[in-house]
Amino acid sequence: MFLDGKLSPKRVGAILLISLALLYVLILQVQAPIRHTLSERYRTRGDAYFANLEYAEAQKQYNLALDYDPNNQAAKTALTMAEKAAVDLTAAKPFFQDHNVQKPLDLLKEAQKTYTNAKDAVAAGVAYYQAGQFVYAQYPLQQAVKLDPDYPEAWHYLGLTYTELAKTDPSYTAKANDCFQKQNALTPKYLPSK
Repeated sequence: MFLDGKLSPKRVGAILLISLALLYVLILQVQAPIRHTLSERYRTRGDAYFANLEYAEAQKQYNLALDYDPNNQAAKTALTMAEKAAVDLTAAKPFFQDHNVQKPLDLLKEAQKTYTNAKDAVAAGVAYYQAGQFVYAQYPLQQAVKLDPDYPEAWHYLGLTYTELAKTDPSYTAKANDCFQKQNALTPKYLPSK
């Protein structure tokens, strides 16, 4: 054990290794609550952006929260909803309800109101589209094509809306193409003049 009253080099190495391992565990135990607190702060900031309908900034904050604590389930759930909300507010409805954010709920309710004829639904959808509110435009336009599947303008504006939403979520590209195909099938083809 001792060589001339000193520890052997093997024992010194073992003690040093154990000391370093204990120090590492101690650092992790001290750091974990700090990282979780920082994660929660970023999640809370993300919630504020989300409630203000600033989905891209909310996503950044949630990602920062997950950088500090990858196990922050609330941040994971909120990030998923923020990603979906950019193209479909119905996915984010639970967030708005849980956080008592009434404005987007009112806007969603108005956009999803029931129309009795396709013409009114198209007019509402076009108004949303022209205002750049593509997330809202899709709801009355979806109703319009259900009310009158032979209405080429409804398919056209729904395709344009999906094209804009595809800039955020590429899965809308196929939906847009499908709408334009349906519109083209309904649009009369004129013969060239002779």
